[in-house]
Amino acid sequence: MLATYRHVSDSGGAGASGPAGPPPEAMQLWWHSGVQFERWGAQAALACQHACGPGKTAELLRRRGVQDLTVFPSVQHWWDWLQT
Repeated sequence: MLATYRHVSDSGGAGASGPAGPPPEAMQLWWHSGVQFERWGAQAALACQHACGPGKTAELLRRRGVQDLTVFPSVQHWWDWLQT
């Protein structure tokens, strides 16, 4: 088995270094992984538009009931779409 990456659980509380999830006012969110969504998805605004790549992340978001989901081939395609 070859691991390409792993997720480390947060061990710190307030003031811990690292990302703290999406800001509450974010209306467009790109999820890089299902683990990222599991960790911070509850912090997303109810009216937020969710986006991710095709594959396991999209499957997980759909299973979790995310209704406003757009799937893009890559984060760059999403970013280009936001600029239009």
